[in-house]
Amino acid sequence: QPMALLQAKDFLMGLYERVLSGQTSIREKLGIGAASLIFSSLSYLWYLGVFYTPRPVVGKLESIKHFFYYQHKCPVPELGGRVMGLVMKMVFNPALFDLEKKDFKFMGCCQSIYYDDPNQLVDQRDFRAVFGYAVTESLSADQVEEVLRHDSSLKHEGEIAESKCITTYFPWRNKLSYSIGAKKAYPALDAFFRENQSSLGLPERKLSLERSMEKEGRIEYYCGFDEKTQERFLSLMTLPRGEYK
Repeated sequence: QPMALLQAKDFLMGLYERVLSGQTSIREKLGIGAASLIFSSLSYLWYLGVFYTPRPVVGKLESIKHFFYYQHKCPVPELGGRVMGLVMKMVFNPALFDLEKKDFKFMGCCQSIYYDDPNQLVDQRDFRAVFGYAVTESLSADQVEEVLRHDSSLKHEGEIAESKCITTYFPWRNKLSYSIGAKKAYPALDAFFRENQSSLGLPERKLSLERSMEKEGRIEYYCGFDEKTQERFLSLMTLPRGEYK
């Protein structure tokens, strides 16, 4: 084994010297190019979190003071485009978003709630979701009214208390993180919930929640709420449930 390492070292040193002197063969140049491409690709995939493994734990969902939200239905593959359209509606609400500062006027984060298992739906277009902005600071009645006045399709829910639940996260890098993270985080949450539902005394799971924490560099995922909290989130969805298999 030491002899093999010495031979590899000698080969690499020789290759390095030939690269510097410009004496590498076409085969060596192609090999170096292929190795560089593979290394760059693996580095980018690592950066995106493709090799990251979410680890669910028993944690908590922090409380919010207000939730401005939309209800909608669409197939899961179309969620990204649908949410982007809803984000733009909020961006052009002058009572909610400051275009000059390119940020929301109130402290908080974007939040999604998902109400269906897409694998059980007969029609994927019946996948129900809520998307909106969760405000963590107190607002006056006038401020709430002003936000709603600029968008008749926007709904409002008052304070939702902190609750114990199952949670995990995925690193946020760019918009691709949402699709990669969902494919990794939700199966991990499902498995953890099934293994621990009984010991934690949790009711049947009827929804999942997701918070976008881009400034903090992560996407947070939640499920396994107590019955009271789950019923509160269920009350936000008034669209009829689609047919299940």
